[in-house]
Amino acid sequence: MGAEKNIRNVVESKGLINRLRRPAIVLSGVLTVFCFPSFNLSSLAWVCFVPLLLTLPGLRGGQSFRWGFLAGTLVGLGTLYWIYPTCRWGGVPWPMAGLAWGGLSAYLGLYWGLFGWCVVFFSRAPLWQRPFWFAMSWVALEWARSWFLGGFPWLTLACSQWQIPKHLALAQLGGSYAVSFLVILFNGTLATAILAWANKPVVRWAPVPGIAALIGLTAWSVWLWRRPAALADNPWPMAIIQGNIDQYKKWDRSYVDEIMSVYSTLTRDAALEKPRLIVWPETAVPGWIPNEPEPSQWVSDLARQSAVPLLVGAVTREQTGDYNAAFLISEDGKWADRYRKVHLVPFGEFVPFRRILSPFIRVLNDLGTFDAGPSAHVLSTPGGRVGVTICFEGLFPHLVRRFTRNGAQVLVNITNDGWYRDTAAPEQHFSATVLRAVENGRWMVRAANTGYSGFISPRGEIVSRSLLMSPAVLYGAPVPLDRFTFYARAGDVFVYLCLILLLFGGYNLLESRCGVEQPGSSRGS
Repeated sequence: MGAEKNIRNVVESKGLINRLRRPAIVLSGVLTVFCFPSFNLSSLAWVCFVPLLLTLPGLRGGQSFRWGFLAGTLVGLGTLYWIYPTCRWGGVPWPMAGLAWGGLSAYLGLYWGLFGWCVVFFSRAPLWQRPFWFAMSWVALEWARSWFLGGFPWLTLACSQWQIPKHLALAQLGGSYAVSFLVILFNGTLATAILAWANKPVVRWAPVPGIAALIGLTAWSVWLWRRPAALADNPWPMAIIQGNIDQYKKWDRSYVDEIMSVYSTLTRDAALEKPRLIVWPETAVPGWIPNEPEPSQWVSDLARQSAVPLLVGAVTREQTGDYNAAFLISEDGKWADRYRKVHLVPFGEFVPFRRILSPFIRVLNDLGTFDAGPSAHVLSTPGGRVGVTICFEGLFPHLVRRFTRNGAQVLVNITNDGWYRDTAAPEQHFSATVLRAVENGRWMVRAANTGYSGFISPRGEIVSRSLLMSPAVLYGAPVPLDRFTFYARAGDVFVYLCLILLLFGGYNLLESRCGVEQPGSSRGS
């Protein structure tokens, strides 16, 4: 009778899980959407994966991939909704705009599908190990997403914590991937605790290793966050100009005088506070410099009249190609240095697979396609060395780290988020910039055309931030720093460690499945 009762309980529990699987998967996807800007319910990140982790084990690999893909696609549709209106504002027909939104959401769903497969695969491991395998699997997939097909690391899981600096400190060690690891480890440990509580007494200790790791990592994160900041003995006064120029006026020749007037007024106002550098957003100059005489002379004269060096975003044409660039103009109006953008935006600055797609998709940028710059060149100014990333480049931990390794003492991100108007995209983009500051232990200065602009400390604290869709002048005094964080020094060592452990762990599980399991081992213990 006892055996029959146990069998009946198992059958009933599996039936309940099957009935709950669809709403549980949808719930995980929806909760994840609310973690990110502009909802910013960051606490949900610590529980949103629990329904997924509880209902996927027991499925076959293909089934788990499909359910994970569903959840991830829902996350993409919810967080990347701005793709559709952005394409429509850019003149893209609605079927293609819908395809772009759905296609990119489905691409994000592929990584969730692979995560679902990993959850089922590593559910063969002992219960106490599973949170660690789940967390390492997520790290590996996030890292792959930052590289594959040029990379699309938009809204990594760590970005859900962008408003809570003490949650970001582990990024000094393992980059944003370490923060994502901690979030998934918490979800996995919570799911393990629920399973252990519902299982036989012998496995009720299974959550203990995960809890111990969480306590240790949290204590380490708090200790890193509480460490004294670098002394501000040589602050570098700067000003950010946010012109708030409508994206669809920027390259209309009839608005050139208006644009010049806005930037001239704001720059002269900023110069009254005597900063040592004034930063303009990406492509702020309405023309090609130094190729076109009028805009080139205007910028040079403005720097000389203000008696302050200018760091301005502009497009330029050289013998080697057309570039989206950042120019440093000295206080005497001379062209001192330039950085040419290395990592371009697909469909914004170039068309991938041009021969196939160009008949159907034009570049959204009115200026056409660009070429990639040669290197992560650091600009030298009288106040210190500046590493400038342009727009999309600020999403990539390994690229921003390259500027720090090349000697940047302060990081600057210039961007034009005017494409997105008042959607969630500008704040989503800003959230990644906070992680880059912590990873590199550098002040981050962000100048955006329509917002959000701001100053971010090396601890991830947002010292000041502009309003969206409003002209602004922001003042700050970042400190040029030379000390490297572990991440700046060693790079993605944490990710590589996760990859190695996943390979060994996966091999051992496959070996066990083939009947070479060690004596005394137990999947449930």
